[in-house]
Amino acid sequence: MATQMNPAALTGLTGVARRLVAEGALVEVEMRRALEASSKQKIPLGTFLIEHALVDSARVAQAASVEFGIPLLDAQAIDVTQVPIKLISEELINKHKALPLFKRGNRLFVGVSDPTNLRALDEIKFQSNHTVEPILISEDQLGIIIEQAFNAAGTSMRTSRSSASSTRFWSMRSNAVLRISISSRTKRRIASACAWTGCCARSPLHRSS
Repeated sequence: MATQMNPAALTGLTGVARRLVAEGALVEVEMRRALEASSKQKIPLGTFLIEHALVDSARVAQAASVEFGIPLLDAQAIDVTQVPIKLISEELINKHKALPLFKRGNRLFVGVSDPTNLRALDEIKFQSNHTVEPILISEDQLGIIIEQAFNAAGTSMRTSRSSASSTRFWSMRSNAVLRISISSRTKRRIASACAWTGCCARSPLHRSS
């Protein structure tokens, strides 16, 4: 396990990288290599650290929360059936790995794992027409709840469509039965009431008798 060191010695390291090294999550030389590699691959440092098993996602999220002053949320406390997922397109959610969690007035609280991705927050703000407030969720947990939220939304939509289809079916069936019943009843009445005029002789209803 890496040992905690004096932050003053970490020349050139800033932000989450500096904090993780200072807290002993990773030794300085490995962090510098990770910074260089993530920069070349154009992926967030946190994602690189997690994908290469250098630092676990919970530790990265905790460091980011302290560094940026953004609240950290345990995704297990989220009811995915209640998130306002329709405020943001599926494409945007997958693109930025960001999930709308809840609304308060005109403020939309969005779960993210990378608070430095300002472009994501701007695009979500533009599309949702809400002021966006980021809430940190560890990358591992965020991926899981995004999938769960989509599954819950899909189940809800399928249930709604099924219910609507069932309602239409029984409505159509009832109307058909009603029409059959009325036709059967009125056929005899029309034939009886109009027989003396001869008008029903020209009626398809009468001829089908």
